[in-house]
Amino acid sequence: MTPAKIAVIQMRSEYGAVESNLEKAQSLVARATRDGAKLVVLPELFNTGYQFVAQNETSSGLSLDQQLAESAFYQRVQSKPINLSIWNT
Repeated sequence: MTPAKIAVIQMRSEYGAVESNLEKAQSLVARATRDGAKLVVLPELFNTGYQFVAQNETSSGLSLDQQLAESAFYQRVQSKPINLSIWNT
């Protein structure tokens, strides 16, 4: 079995600053891949900086996974690992 390097990123996200949070995360992921990581783990909700108090806080009527799958943010993030040659799911 070949060992794989895993990077677990800790970062402070600013509430509501999706673009700057994403830029910060992309920079940290790029750094991790330069250091040899093949799997990079980001904090939950790093993009919005939000922490849910209750599961029913979404107002769209869609579940969180449906909202995420339909978001432009998700499409952008999911395309990045391919460009960096790391695994994603």
